[in-house]
Amino acid sequence: MSRRFHKKLLLNRRSQQQLQGVGLAELGRGLDDINAARRFGLWHKKPGAEVYLFALLNSATRLTALHYFSRLGLHPAADQVKLAGKSHGVPELTGIYRLFPECYPSRELEQAKQQGEPPSGKASRLQLLAELYLLECLSENQAAQSFRSLFDDAELCEQFDYHALIAKLDSVMQPGLGAIRAEKKLSELLQSPAQAAPADLAGQIAYIVKHWASWLPAELIVELQVARAISLEENQPRLSGPGPAPMPRFGSEDGSDSPAAFSADIDWMSSAVLLAKSIYVWLDQLSSRYQRSITTLAEIPEEELARLAHWGFNAIWLIGIWERSSASRKIKQLCGNPEAEASAYALYAYRVATDLGGDGALAELEARCRRHGIRLACDVVPNHTGIDSEWVLQHPDWFLQAESPPYPDYRFNGPDLCHADSVSIRIEDGYWDHSDAAVVCEYHDQHTGRRRYIYHGNDGTHMPWNDTAQLNFLLPEVRQAMSDLIVNIARRFSMIRFDAAMTLARKHFRRLWFPPPGGSAGVPSRSAFWMSDADFAQAFPVEFWREVVDRINREVPDTLLIAEAFWLMESYFVRNLGMHRVYNSAFMNLLKREENAKYRKILKDILAYNPEIMKRYVNFMNNPDEATAVEQFGTGDKYFGVATLLATLPGLPMFGHGQIEGFREKYGMEYRRAYWSETPDSGFIVHHERQVFPLLRRRRSFAGVEHFSMYDFIADHGVDENVFAYSNGPPGQKLLVVYNNSLNATRGRLHHAAPKASAEKEGTAHAMPVLRQELDLNAELGQFCRFRTLQGDEHLLHIDQLVNGLEMHLNGYEHQVFLDFRMLDDRDGAWLALHQKLRGQTVDDLDRELLRLRHQPLWQTLAGLLDPQRLHVLTGSLGAVPQPKPVRATIKRLLGELDALAAELRIAANLPSPQLPPGGPDSFVAKLPGWLAGIAKAEMPEQLLSDMWQGKRDRHGLGPALLSWLLLHDLGQQLGLENDGQCLDLLRRFGLDFAWRESASSPAQTTDVFLGMLLMQTTARPQHPATSDELFAELFTDPQNAGLLGINHHAGQSWFSREGLAALAGTVALQAALMHLASPSSIEEPDSMAALIAERLRERLARAAAVGYRLDKFLHLE
Repeated sequence: MSRRFHKKLLLNRRSQQQLQGVGLAELGRGLDDINAARRFGLWHKKPGAEVYLFALLNSATRLTALHYFSRLGLHPAADQVKLAGKSHGVPELTGIYRLFPECYPSRELEQAKQQGEPPSGKASRLQLLAELYLLECLSENQAAQSFRSLFDDAELCEQFDYHALIAKLDSVMQPGLGAIRAEKKLSELLQSPAQAAPADLAGQIAYIVKHWASWLPAELIVELQVARAISLEENQPRLSGPGPAPMPRFGSEDGSDSPAAFSADIDWMSSAVLLAKSIYVWLDQLSSRYQRSITTLAEIPEEELARLAHWGFNAIWLIGIWERSSASRKIKQLCGNPEAEASAYALYAYRVATDLGGDGALAELEARCRRHGIRLACDVVPNHTGIDSEWVLQHPDWFLQAESPPYPDYRFNGPDLCHADSVSIRIEDGYWDHSDAAVVCEYHDQHTGRRRYIYHGNDGTHMPWNDTAQLNFLLPEVRQAMSDLIVNIARRFSMIRFDAAMTLARKHFRRLWFPPPGGSAGVPSRSAFWMSDADFAQAFPVEFWREVVDRINREVPDTLLIAEAFWLMESYFVRNLGMHRVYNSAFMNLLKREENAKYRKILKDILAYNPEIMKRYVNFMNNPDEATAVEQFGTGDKYFGVATLLATLPGLPMFGHGQIEGFREKYGMEYRRAYWSETPDSGFIVHHERQVFPLLRRRRSFAGVEHFSMYDFIADHGVDENVFAYSNGPPGQKLLVVYNNSLNATRGRLHHAAPKASAEKEGTAHAMPVLRQELDLNAELGQFCRFRTLQGDEHLLHIDQLVNGLEMHLNGYEHQVFLDFRMLDDRDGAWLALHQKLRGQTVDDLDRELLRLRHQPLWQTLAGLLDPQRLHVLTGSLGAVPQPKPVRATIKRLLGELDALAAELRIAANLPSPQLPPGGPDSFVAKLPGWLAGIAKAEMPEQLLSDMWQGKRDRHGLGPALLSWLLLHDLGQQLGLENDGQCLDLLRRFGLDFAWRESASSPAQTTDVFLGMLLMQTTARPQHPATSDELFAELFTDPQNAGLLGINHHAGQSWFSREGLAALAGTVALQAALMHLASPSSIEEPDSMAALIAERLRERLARAAAVGYRLDKFLHLE
């Protein structure tokens, strides 16, 4: 029997005539392969894979029947059968030999009705009987009924009862079953697959492979396995994304039971914090922010780089900088977005796009970024290129392809997408009308006329990427070319992200494109391109990624490699293949869905197996393929709780484009601009500045795993799996993070750390010290410990309170970051007294509270002296002439209180006896009334000083701030201190600066205190900022004064407030005038200096108004 006959469908006469009528008669003579089956399926309106299964079911059934006959030694004659030397009359055979070929025409069966015993007649009769048994099997097979019209037996049954003949033949063959060790009649045997899987052709094929393999040719078994795999492949759902994150496995279960082979980090790598930026969208947003056209990399503002660096980002991932495919752009524009760019992952060549400024603009940006401590990252898309890339045009053989379309219904009549005259490239028509997602595009060489069908890039979970062409990594020249390309890019970038890196791991490349016989391919149609294990190993002998990583480590070791990898490949990519970092999508997916127990188990399993893996994870709350972070996590407590984990867990934190600003739009890879009208959420950014950025700036302290420990949160009901708690950091820099990723509040304690494997012995977990020991809180160093939250609340605990762990109450989605753990030496019992006073309450400054406790009398005396309300009242009445009696009495009390404070401080600080008479006539305060009366009567500009002192309806008077300074200046004089700075240091020694601040009970009083302290620091200089432009500019640019000045930023510029300028400039002007009043020269020229100072003040106020209170212009004019 010919091999072609094996694959022939049992077709009745009507079906054969129909095939001939449509020009498909050759398919009636046999289906050679899946492509033929697909052509047949188009005609019969059935999937090609199902047709292929049905055809091979025909083949396996008829061959098994023939094998059965052969084993029995069955010899069919004209009207009898011979079996084991005996003849059995079966007169019905004469009729079936004549009728069956008429109903089911076949050249091979024609000789069955010949008279006599020619050898060809015997073979033909055996084949006919096999077809007869096949017909009965198909007629009774539920899964074959969709094909019934092909083999329908109605015509035969009208003329002949073939079922009775089969029953008679079964009875004739029954005695011979023992000789061939058969337990079933032939009809029962042939129907057993249908009984095992009644409605499933693939299941019947699986039964045949398992139970009939020893009776069938080996090549047919392979084809059966391939057909079943093709069926599974074509029925596999194609998802819109990578799907749910499964639980990773470690050790032999994930194929990583070989020795660990991590790549060593260069020092900077461990503390990297990555920010993603879709380059065209970013440039458009920067243009809006800075109110000027920004279109190239070189034009990215210096202020923007400084801002990102200040936030804590030291790496920027530039998405989409390479020259993109013009075919991809054309596809996207024709599909509805006329201003679309090509996809960032359908590349023409690895050159910086011309409209972004080319390679020169990149070099300029990189140099400026380095000055801000920022490194640059880029993409490499190794799996595929754009369908019209340089490589496609120059090396079309490098791509996976077929000589004919894998599905016969594919049509390529759309527009030519190739810019080259010598080649035309078309995607399948179904893409244009959204009716299909073909796996290949058509490549037509105009010179030779050859057409080839190149596969699109595909990861098996999505639809094919129709603007890409899939590289064939079985070819050594492809692997070498991609390796060379990666090394060249590594010489230009500090970080490289490999898109869809998992698709090039050997086992997945094979699964997707070259599965073993019977292995279902991840990409439709590829099961037909199966390879044996030996052939695949020869073509793809070692992991491509291991070769690339080793080469990078030799040639460009300062480049960090990031793999986008899923499918349980995360640990394999870093531990075995040596990637520095790998995507950890479980962080985003599980925390978003609050599958907290799952994610805690992942972290604990890593710790128990090899903590180094955790250090290699790239954690993120969104990536360019996902919804934005605020869409997934909101903008409230849950967002900032998860962001805290992102910032503090070991690994590489990656923030998405627009995440900090609270943007909700997901930017397509083809976007040239944002389409939603969104402005940065300033409140959201401020929350980052308070809760996230301080952690990013401390990243080096807790990026590693050497000091990392994780804890169970023990509640009344047991472990609360919703709470994530861990500590990290080197000795002296410990940090404790606790986050409740649940809406429900909880109470419990942290005590025991999870077991952790040592760096020396992978997979062997050891018990870890308890929380107190992990935080370096040793009772031998003291009885009290202190620590604070990131927001500034300080805790004071007795060491005994930590014997059984740290007790906590957490509200829903509450997070806490504790740091600065220290043991306290309490030799004088002061900490004990403070602990008893606080009774577990937190304070914002323990040192201040200790000073308050130790020096309470001094605090009370200073607070009385600088009582804001009294100073405010005194400000308005000091200039009265003559002075009212109550005013004189108030001044006298002030000077008396000043003397008392000086006496107390002298004792407390052990200072020598006074060198000046207390509160004498040389006191500043004593001279003040007369001077104020004088400037109140003066004309402009001196009148301006009086206005500043008194204030107006729209401006708070500066007198209280000046009075505070004058009193403390006199205090320093009485104590024999050289200048005001020394006096302020003395106040700080006893915490009196806190007492001064606490005396304020309104915003205006707080400003007075701030200005008073500022004045205490300006008198020691040889020049004064009231007259020195340089010193005044220093005050203006001092970050501590930004709040007073109302510094704000908009459209890339910095601005200040009119009120802030008046307060700062007026205060220093009044101080300078008063200092001149106290100097000996004031006797000779009492008014000239005041006039000069006042004029300088007027000029500053006028110039500020002239430049619209813009900082850079004001300082330039200064």
